[in-house]
Amino acid sequence: MNDRNIKLYCGGRFYFNCKVEGYLDQVANDYRTILLGDVSKLLHPKATYMINEHTEYLGPFYFYLESEKQVANDIVAIEKQMLEQCTDAIFILDKGDCAGTVAELIYSSTLHKRIHIFYVHLSDNEETESDLHSPNWYPIILSRQLSPQTKITACVSREEAERMAIEMIRAL
Repeated sequence: MNDRNIKLYCGGRFYFNCKVEGYLDQVANDYRTILLGDVSKLLHPKATYMINEHTEYLGPFYFYLESEKQVANDIVAIEKQMLEQCTDAIFILDKGDCAGTVAELIYSSTLHKRIHIFYVHLSDNEETESDLHSPNWYPIILSRQLSPQTKITACVSREEAERMAIEMIRAL
């Protein structure tokens, strides 16, 4: 039995856009929605949510709905505060063009949070600058250097990364 309380931040890009018809189906497949068990919790944040008796989900939430739209400075300030409050931060890294997620990863690393990175390992012929074979090799290595508690897990796809992250979170 776990006697510590975990405050969780689950980073990674959102693969949906509220301006596209049928986006609710995509929201339902987001790994954070699966953890929260309800699309409305990711789209209409009112508070933090308990994932289990020891794990509290702090964020992020999807702030782009017209009814609850936030300006960029507000989003950064809110998510920065969430990162400061969390005990553990999960990051799904699959593509190289995820500037927000990389910034969150590095910031949480400087705060020495417990970090869990699930990244997509490309073929050994791609991204050969490091043995990680990921377009995100630099921030992953930097995170590990800044925060020794960083755990890195290679995955074959984004779907596997999300599945493994969900399994790890549920086991906390």
